Amino acid sequence: MITSILYGPEALLRTFKPAANTVLIAIRDAGRPPLSTNGVLCDELHLEFDDIEQGAGFGSEALFTPTQAKQVNDFLTRHMSSKTPVRLLVVCKYGVSRSAAISHWAGRRLRINPWGVADSGSGENANRHVLHLLRQAHAAEA
Repeated sequence: MITSILYGPEALLRTFKPAANTVLIAIRDAGRPPLSTNGVLCDELHLEFDDIEQGAGFGSEALFTPTQAKQVNDFLTRHMSSKTPVRLLVVCKYGVSRSAAISHWAGRRLRINPWGVADSGSGENANRHVLHLLRQAHAAEA
């Protein structure tokens, strides 16, 4: 069971005290190496996509995909249904758009208010494309 949700920038991984009761969704820009967590966390999902809305950018960016949306929903469902209490940590480069979208989606599903380091949890800059695909993936599972 997920008991709390925190989201923020990649730098949070350097200051956050990881623990065995923490699960992580780490988002990195396309083409960048995976974020290092030193394997202390309970479970990790690493995603690679650029912070871009569909139809924006130069056309060479990697968008969040329906497959990745399913991976996120499966990850959340697995930890929501577990009897073991865990904290969800979601990080991306700046901790404002991609991580906010996933955290607020998780918060809606869990009825938990996520807390964002960069925006105090408002989620006002959450990536709409990411939210849209997460909703679609969840509806397809129902």
